[in-house]
Amino acid sequence: TSKERRTALRTFDIQLSYPPEKRWKEVAEWTAELGTGFLKKFLNATGVGADQESKLLFLGRRMLSTTPEEKAEIEAFASMSGEDAGEVAIMQAIYAISTACTAIVAQGE
Repeated sequence: TSKERRTALRTFDIQLSYPPEKRWKEVAEWTAELGTGFLKKFLNATGVGADQESKLLFLGRRMLSTTPEEKAEIEAFASMSGEDAGEVAIMQAIYAISTACTAIVAQGE
């Protein structure tokens, strides 16, 4: 029998007051510990072929031209985690769509 590798979920304290390049550092380092290739693993699990994968990566890289702040966050996360920036952008979009999360943040005074 094969054993699945299980990873305990962690919580992270994301400081929005940090520069975009540092906000997700803790999450990116944890992601790097788990191994790279999340988009490829996700797409393989859903039956998406290599031709569609390359189109998604192209789209993800085009998404990096959104706002300078978002671009800085995604590129920093990619650099720290070892993932491709296009993959990070696509995974972020998949998460936002699948959870109806629009990244609205409430800040206290």
